[in-house]
Amino acid sequence: MLDILSPLIIKALIATIIASIVSASISVHIVLRGLSALGAALAHAALAGATLALTLNANPTLGALIASMMFAVLSGYSEEKIGGRSDMVIGMIFGSSTAIAVLAIALSSPYISSAWRFLVGDVLGITDYELIELISVGIVIVIILILFHGELKYTLFDPESAEAYGLNTRFYRYLILLLAALCTVINLRIVGSLLTELLIAAPAIIAYEFAHSFEKLRDQAIAVTLFSSIAGFIVAIILNLPISGVIGITMLLVYIIASILSVKRRKCRSKTCVRYAKETFRE
Repeated sequence: MLDILSPLIIKALIATIIASIVSASISVHIVLRGLSALGAALAHAALAGATLALTLNANPTLGALIASMMFAVLSGYSEEKIGGRSDMVIGMIFGSSTAIAVLAIALSSPYISSAWRFLVGDVLGITDYELIELISVGIVIVIILILFHGELKYTLFDPESAEAYGLNTRFYRYLILLLAALCTVINLRIVGSLLTELLIAAPAIIAYEFAHSFEKLRDQAIAVTLFSSIAGFIVAIILNLPISGVIGITMLLVYIIASILSVKRRKCRSKTCVRYAKETFRE
């Protein structure tokens, strides 16, 4: 068992916490836009880009960034031009990017360990440079979400009125998609493709069981993700298990508990509380 207070563990824990906060913040916007599957598709696209870059002796992070950004733009374009059916493109890219990733891993036998690291993550192997990079990009994403909080919320819940008031709803839709792609890339090296797709969707899905407003949903999503990540991280270190796998299982258990205790799943006999829940969520 590793020393839980060693600098290596502390650095890995900081990286996990940063990745959790950024992912949960993005998760709220992605899930409320009905794009829960986008996280998985972006993660697979980033994995395909990273592994393909490895086979070409190129920078895997750059390859992941290009692939995920291209898919994010394609997803937004399909939602805009094909009657909102972005799910068709998500399904198509999800399968094809997985096939590309598998093929690239098979062709990159000299780099198989690096390719595997992008799949399952290696938070304990994070370097000082990668940690600084993660913190810097994470801060940029959070600052953008804070600066454009009102616009993103308005265009999310009432895009027609936002358009009438002069807001460029198209810009904010692409902005959140590109931020999700960027979040996926910085998570890929830390927690891997498998856990990244869970972190993009699960936080908001779990918090939605209790929250009745956008702000509460965001705060509860961050709290849920931090609890799952820190608890899973500590358990994995103590039991010498894969960190990303234990965090994923912890988040699954939290979701099951949340589903059982959910106030929204209980029968509400009063029509007033149902109407109140719908109205307050948009406030």
